[in-house]
Amino acid sequence: MGYSLSAMLGSHKRVSYKTEILSGLTVSVALVPEAIAFAMIAGFSPLTGLYAAFVMGLVR
Repeated sequence: MGYSLSAMLGSHKRVSYKTEILSGLTVSVALVPEAIAFAMIAGFSPLTGLYAAFVMGLVR
């Protein structure tokens, strides 16, 4: 049941940058208001929520 490295690298597909950009914008549109709301509920400034969302984007 193991996967070989050559099998994984051999199944490389072309990247559609239009789709990648659209998915990134979609996630950011949903994430920004959520991060601001959670920060305000926790008693922090909304800017802290934006910083946290940005850092989580870098970690992922």
